[in-house]
Amino acid sequence: MAGASTISVTADGFEASVAHDNGDLQVWNGDVVQETKLGEDSVASFDLPETDQARRVQVWLPHNCSIELLDVSANAPLEPDLTEPLPRWVHYGSSISHCEDADTPLGVWPVAAARELGLEIYNLGMGGCANLEQFSARTIRDLPAELISLKLGINVVNGANLTSRTFGPAAHGFIDTIRDRHATTPILVMSPVCCPAHENNPGPSELGADGKVGGQEFSRHTWIGELTLCSIRDILAELVEVRAKTDPNIYYLDGLQLFSEVDAPTMPDGIHPDAGGYRVIAQNFVAKHPREWAAKARG
Repeated sequence: MAGASTISVTADGFEASVAHDNGDLQVWNGDVVQETKLGEDSVASFDLPETDQARRVQVWLPHNCSIELLDVSANAPLEPDLTEPLPRWVHYGSSISHCEDADTPLGVWPVAAARELGLEIYNLGMGGCANLEQFSARTIRDLPAELISLKLGINVVNGANLTSRTFGPAAHGFIDTIRDRHATTPILVMSPVCCPAHENNPGPSELGADGKVGGQEFSRHTWIGELTLCSIRDILAELVEVRAKTDPNIYYLDGLQLFSEVDAPTMPDGIHPDAGGYRVIAQNFVAKHPREWAAKARG
């Protein structure tokens, strides 16, 4: 853990967050943990308004560190929540869905959007890891879900992990795997939000002296099929159009409708929005796009 992390609690309109910087500190050297400095356990306490009625209390654990939960206690009886569960929304994406720079767990944009839409979020936003791996598809396939969204493209481009030849088939295969057990569940395919460095330039990303991400020039060998965010959007839009001819429960959402070039100044490093940028994505998702797919998810 680096810096402060936050635990949030919500209950019947009550909302509070507590920041902490205790715990173990890992020192990384590239992809290797060089040292682990042991720290003290963190304790987060919340004073909820008094009531003589049972209420649903949700504890939102930090989104930007690893957690080992040691104990939960209260000065009133704790019981499992037996109320009717909300429809479950399973979301898959990159670090822009992980939202490490959100100010609290409630500021993670899929969390904020789900709370507004009346959905229970299961967020598979994984920094640097949204590369259409089959183990992720199988995980989503095996989860209960009333809505599935797939935010695809940025990791494929900024890691130069796939090409124009392989990206489309990989996306089809990913969706095919999910459809093995979610034959009619609404699937929302989302293309990348704006990232100026890669709109028209391929990866891999490089961090410049100014602290901002930059792209690459195209190779002389056009047969390589280097991808940009613009080409990713074209491929995904066509993919959904083709599949929709036989699948009435698949939808496409252009990521630029959630976060466009106008919003790019809220990206300190040129690729990841800050806390305000994540709020913009959540607000636009809720305001513009809870259409047929969301209605189907809510039943």
